[in-house]
Amino acid sequence: MQISSAPAVAVQLRRLMLETREPIQFLDITDEVLDLVRDVGLRQGVVTIFSRHTTAAVCIQEDEPLLLEDLREFLQRSAPAHAHYRHNDFRVRTVHMHDDESPNGHAH
Repeated sequence: MQISSAPAVAVQLRRLMLETREPIQFLDITDEVLDLVRDVGLRQGVVTIFSRHTTAAVCIQEDEPLLLEDLREFLQRSAPAHAHYRHNDFRVRTVHMHDDESPNGHAH
């Protein structure tokens, strides 16, 4: 039997809470993620980042203002806020309804 000299796998879970103010907003979270990694004290490994909310997304993208404006316009064209979405028809929608539900089909 051969015993591996590989280091043990360490799993750490950290939560980063972010808040946006605009319907379409891009946040550069690089510094926050680096701070979390430093706090854990690891020098190498893999970081997995995901959003727990259905109307938010994680995207690795260059933080270049004109490119971000192009992306904002693309999202606005792809899912206009005032288009018709069956998701917003609360008279017929029967699942995932909450007291504070808002007509946000475009955000999904």
